[in-house]
Amino acid sequence: DHSNFRDISLVPTQDELSYRGRSWLPLASGENAFISDPEQRLLDKNFRLLREDAVGAMRENILAPRPSKVWKNARIIGASCQHAFNPKGTAPLYFLMQLDPHKSIDWKKQRSLPNDGLIVLCN
Repeated sequence: DHSNFRDISLVPTQDELSYRGRSWLPLASGENAFISDPEQRLLDKNFRLLREDAVGAMRENILAPRPSKVWKNARIIGASCQHAFNPKGTAPLYFLMQLDPHKSIDWKKQRSLPNDGLIVLCN
């Protein structure tokens, strides 16, 4: 970890996602604070806590995935940042995924791939 939160990447590294120890987080009491300026300390604290919320959820699902959420033989077959409603290319990045063709999926009942969901691809 970096002492300056601005040097911490938003995207977690593979080491962070596979880390099984306890992450360092600022305490509510402030006893482990190392930044003297209160405004900078608040920014640092909020960034680290919000990032750990996101990274922790990813880590949890990678280290102990629920069997119903694991898709075998998935691959990306296309990507685009163009969208019919926003032709200037400022839309989110869309991926076209191919899942295991041997698995029957009832998409009306399937909740594993929600709109705006996060998908992690692992080897």
